Amino acid sequence: MRPTSLPATRIPVAASSMVTAASMTTRTWRQGSRILWRPLPAALAYATALLLALLFVGAEYPLDFLLGKGAFFEAGDAAQHVSGWWFFASDQWHFPLLFTERLNTPRGTSIAFTDSIPLAALLFKPFVDWLPSHFHYIGMWHGIVYLTQAIGATFLIRALNVRHLLAQLAAVGFTLLWPPLLGRLGHTALMTHSLLLLALGFYFMGRRHVWRPDNTTFAFLLLSIAALLVHPYLLAMCLTIYIAFLIDLGIAEGRWAWQALRLSTVLAILVAVASMCGYFSATTSTATEGFGRYSMNLASPFCGGRILTCVTDGNGSQGEGANFFGAGVWLLLLIVTLQPRSRALSPRHFPALAAALVLLTIYAISNVVYLGPQLLLTYPLPAFLAPVTGTFRASGRFFWPVGYAVLFFAIASLLRKPSAWAGAAVVAALCLQWLDLTPYRTTLATIVTRPQANDILRWETIMTGVTQLDLYPGYSCADVEPQFYARMQQVAGYYGARMNTAFVARPNADCHVLPGDPTGRPQPHHLYVMPVHTLEKDPLAAPSVFYRLADRHACVLWESALICRADGDAETWAPTLPGARPVTLTHRAIWPADKLPTLVGRLVDGTLVDRRSPARPDAAGPGVLSFGPYATLPPGHYRWEITYVSAARAAANVATWDVFLNGGTRAQQRLVSGVLEGTLGVTKTIEGFFNVEGANVTAEVRTFSVPTEDMALVSVGIDRLDAK
Repeated sequence: MRPTSLPATRIPVAASSMVTAASMTTRTWRQGSRILWRPLPAALAYATALLLALLFVGAEYPLDFLLGKGAFFEAGDAAQHVSGWWFFASDQWHFPLLFTERLNTPRGTSIAFTDSIPLAALLFKPFVDWLPSHFHYIGMWHGIVYLTQAIGATFLIRALNVRHLLAQLAAVGFTLLWPPLLGRLGHTALMTHSLLLLALGFYFMGRRHVWRPDNTTFAFLLLSIAALLVHPYLLAMCLTIYIAFLIDLGIAEGRWAWQALRLSTVLAILVAVASMCGYFSATTSTATEGFGRYSMNLASPFCGGRILTCVTDGNGSQGEGANFFGAGVWLLLLIVTLQPRSRALSPRHFPALAAALVLLTIYAISNVVYLGPQLLLTYPLPAFLAPVTGTFRASGRFFWPVGYAVLFFAIASLLRKPSAWAGAAVVAALCLQWLDLTPYRTTLATIVTRPQANDILRWETIMTGVTQLDLYPGYSCADVEPQFYARMQQVAGYYGARMNTAFVARPNADCHVLPGDPTGRPQPHHLYVMPVHTLEKDPLAAPSVFYRLADRHACVLWESALICRADGDAETWAPTLPGARPVTLTHRAIWPADKLPTLVGRLVDGTLVDRRSPARPDAAGPGVLSFGPYATLPPGHYRWEITYVSAARAAANVATWDVFLNGGTRAQQRLVSGVLEGTLGVTKTIEGFFNVEGANVTAEVRTFSVPTEDMALVSVGIDRLDAK
């Protein structure tokens, strides 16, 4: 039987339908492609940027975090930022504008050094009476960071004269997925990278003559003031880009006197603003050590994500220089190197900017150069750079503008002209970047979703009626975990109390002056706190006020703190602190021989004896049998003692001794010295008395022996007499 054949007219109809569908698909693709490459009006471009940023923030951040709730704000740098605002908000206006006398009272301090984002503090303080109780803006600032990041990215790519939708999507996408930004989560102010994007955008708007030089200078001035009031590191980077603009302008047009006048004017205004806001506070220091330690590892830009991994911290502190680009950006850079270079973006047209980026890279790497775990080289720096390296010690951060410049030059070079394969490459690179940054996004999600512990609420009963929290020792004056100060500062700020010291970024405390009332008399409505760690290390280190309150049973040990309240019944507030227990402070500390450092001694039956042989040439003179204990002592009256035993006759001199104080009113003070005589085998104790003036003084009792004499050291001791 012959198969039935299809009607002859059906084949052309089907073919026609397929052709029509293909034609429509091609037309749609071309229309979509034209939309991607069509220049966007400014209003639509910035609206698109804000929409993308809102979607990103909504996907990554819970609302509670943006409202300032969560474990993130209860510890670390965030606790410092939040508490600085609370002290500032509860104080009246002062001059300088950022000054508060409630923190580090009575000297006060500027909240510029609590990194509390002074720009936001100045904007919100006039409305304190209308704001919710315990309001702060640190969580909200995270949202502002990403919104302004998208705005800055849009502005910069348009300043490079690449204004179509695809370029904007690439610019916003890569800057929202920029590892140095996501990795700065712990320090909110330093996340404001949009200032750097705007600075680069201002440069190109001026160099392309879209803006006149004076207009560009005015824009840089406003941006620099904003950067100063967010974080000084961002100001230094923005100023570097502005100086590069002036130099390139001078190279192109001359008129160097005008460039110098513009720079001088900007610097003079910035110094005036900084002075008005308290950046030159006497209670803080702008310079400190650490340059070369907080640097950028040479491997840092190349690996750090899910796909590209390697060691990028050679000394344990190079996290500040984490500047990974991301696998997607490296794919983008690889594609750019394979295409013809764009003459419009040649460094020859921007020599000063190119030189500035090179110098920023060198500074970021520092004079201690690591490649992965390997130290490659070190070199000395000229002395005149010390103020700069001391002020901006975390040099690894200065690579941020370099990274953004590389990223945007790559995007602009690749997408300057319409190209289907270039568009596909950008989409692929964005997808790769998203995948590679999975560890960053996972860490972000973990941190921002941690629930609030409400630990601070446990202090409510004890802080009721307290007007000042006195914390000893002062911040930076002892080996105490900074987190202890952050916690206490947040407690004081939350409950509206003053505090006698300040956990600030650059402390300049006078450690030889006891913070608070130097008389040691308990003050009403004061809470006295001291870390237990300090007492474990130095049993006599508590100021006299703690002894007086402990004798009145007004002190408890709770977790890591010794807490005393000058008024109120301890039986009332102590039960509100779970696990709190009574405390008795010791007036006497004894250091047995086995706890004392020695240079020539050895332990025999729990005593120190000279281990040297009299026959050896190096044993001719006295040696240091014991030194230390380097006991930290507050101001007061003390007794010292040395206990020893010797078989020699009573008139024989068997050793010498002295008592030293280090610190206080004198850098080093030898109080008294003498000899130890034989004891006919009977243990003997000699003693003396001394006064300590000033805080953070350490006491040292030393003994010196000779190998020809018989002497065994048993112990040294110190008594507090003023606290009895």
